[in-house]
Amino acid sequence: MTHTLTQTHTIQWRVLLDENEWETETAVQIPAAAYPEISRPGWGAGVGWYTAGLLLALALVVGIRIWQQAQSGLAAVERGLTHTLTLESQAQTVGDDLLASALLDPQSDGDWYSWMQGEMKRADGRASAEVELLDFALHGERALAWVRVTEPESGAIYRESRFYRETAGGWRRSQPVAALWGNPHTLESEHFVFYFRQRDGAAVAEAAPLLDADYLRIHRALGLTLPVGLDAESKIQVRVAAGGEAIGDSWYESGDELWVLSPLLLRLPERVSEGQALAELVAFSLRRSLVNWVVSPLWEGYQPTSEFLSGLRLWLAWQGAMPAESYRKELVGWLYANAPVFSQRLPVSYLEVCEIFSAWQIASPTAQWIFKCIEPSPTTLHYFSLPTALEHLPLTVSQEGLMFEGSGDLLAGGMPISRQGISIATATLLEYVAHTYGTDRVAGLLQAAREGKSWYTAAPQVFAISAESFEAGWRAWLATEYGIRRTE
Repeated sequence: MTHTLTQTHTIQWRVLLDENEWETETAVQIPAAAYPEISRPGWGAGVGWYTAGLLLALALVVGIRIWQQAQSGLAAVERGLTHTLTLESQAQTVGDDLLASALLDPQSDGDWYSWMQGEMKRADGRASAEVELLDFALHGERALAWVRVTEPESGAIYRESRFYRETAGGWRRSQPVAALWGNPHTLESEHFVFYFRQRDGAAVAEAAPLLDADYLRIHRALGLTLPVGLDAESKIQVRVAAGGEAIGDSWYESGDELWVLSPLLLRLPERVSEGQALAELVAFSLRRSLVNWVVSPLWEGYQPTSEFLSGLRLWLAWQGAMPAESYRKELVGWLYANAPVFSQRLPVSYLEVCEIFSAWQIASPTAQWIFKCIEPSPTTLHYFSLPTALEHLPLTVSQEGLMFEGSGDLLAGGMPISRQGISIATATLLEYVAHTYGTDRVAGLLQAAREGKSWYTAAPQVFAISAESFEAGWRAWLATEYGIRRTE
């Protein structure tokens, strides 16, 4: 893939010294020399002022010279990183594997080196992207570079952090090392304790209140009692892994710490902040764990369908100031407005959501996908139909024979219902329930799912109305909230 590098006119720079001390542009202080006292009246004062002025001028000259040298050195780093970015783009454009390999740090770990080679090969033949160097930070011979990547086909804009090491042949792409993140820190919020390094401090500070609020919403929506008055050891321990640090066992398996990746290791849409991404990583794991616990089958013969559980988690993600919520309306509206279609071009929002879900998948590899994201990047979505009736949204499945409670053919208008469409539609149905009947009724619906009921038996029990009336109310909600009307 060709990358056309556009150099910014202003580069903000930071030089990282001894762990986390930041170099400042201060003038050199030169101590005044001791002179013998002159007894001549008025002469001593004159010499003193003259000497002080001379020393001040000298200090300014030396200070300016040092500042100019620092600026020159940083400009050279900027040119070197820019040159490497350009070469990386050229290697990707023409599929030059030898050049691509030569641009990798030979001192990197073997696994990372092989993985990076594979990433470059997968990018061969893709349309060129515009890459812009935004900022960089130095730590010895290593550099952390922030870049903006604009995909030409979709127009999607992403932020990436790339890591380099200075070699005799110039700056080479290298694996991230923990030293670039700074010293360890700890932050305690109402329900969480975060362990992280300095460079992730701003993201953790933004994520902590978002997670506390989302944790409260999740418990209320699922009918759970919120833990209060916990000491630090009883709160959820969240460890943010910097580059070069091994991620511990899955939280679902160990029950100890919840490990997530540093946002600097993720490729993020420009509209999503690092704090939002970090909060979503943690919340995604919490939702999965709590949903699986609350909706575990009451009887062994029945269990909620995976599409229903995915829809439930997606609806929970829509409740707070998380990235998924910001995409909710435009994405749902587009999917319904363009179905059924054949090879309909995907909007930027769909591609960006795929990128976010890719980040979540890295942190939670056992989590189910809600959207159908095709590698390397999907540009079209083949024909399907989206559900507009309860019979298209199976609530539970019988383990004996795997028979759906409801419609088993999952067809609408003679075309198959997309699986991700079922999850999205289920999320809008739960959204309608919470808006119309109150969030507490969602907990009643979950109990019905645990008991193996279908929508047609759950609606009279939970909402005291017929399934037909319940379905009509949901369709009216789709029309009001998203402008979606059923097409027969």
